[in-house]
Amino acid sequence: MFHSICSAMVVLALALGGCGTPSLHPLYSPETEITDPSVIGTWKGVDDKGPDTYTVSRDGSAYRLTIKNNDPAKPQRIDCEVHLLKLDNYRYADIFPLAKDRKQIDETWGPLFIPAHLILRYEVAGDALKFWNL
Repeated sequence: MFHSICSAMVVLALALGGCGTPSLHPLYSPETEITDPSVIGTWKGVDDKGPDTYTVSRDGSAYRLTIKNNDPAKPQRIDCEVHLLKLDNYRYADIFPLAKDRKQIDETWGPLFIPAHLILRYEVAGDALKFWNL
């Protein structure tokens, strides 16, 4: 089941580490963390022509975000842990790469990569999942 997603900013933000709002500490807490079954599924770019897919599934007390670029010439996959939270009337995703991906990025980029939580505001409207960088 494929849905729309506003842009490929999530992939860029995770890959480049300079987009969005990085934080060395998680934004969520037991008081603010929420569950949101509407984010579960496989999502594609706005025009459904982009090669990237974003799959969100429940993983224990968190969610797992799997990002695949599906490029046969250079396939790439990143798995992240996601915690959802609500502050005032807005919902946010706190995204953090899994240990295996942090190790791979560290081996490639060394001291240029500092593991950080990426904080994005999100909204599910019908069959569209929209993200905003803060």
